[in-house]
Amino acid sequence: MDSSGKKVVISILAFGCALATIAYFGKPVVRLKPQSPTARPSLAVLPFDNLDGADALELIAANVT
Repeated sequence: MDSSGKKVVISILAFGCALATIAYFGKPVVRLKPQSPTARPSLAVLPFDNLDGADALELIAANVT
């Protein structure tokens, strides 16, 4: 390989290293602050099943859910 071919290969390798460095160090670091459990209270409502079979309890189970 002559000197101009070596220069091309070295230039390509240097450009690749520069791109890899920019890709690795150029990303912004996002650090999220963890929230305390009391910061956002939540409530989970699970569906009720009428296991008795009575029609009056079916109405209550449907309306509570």
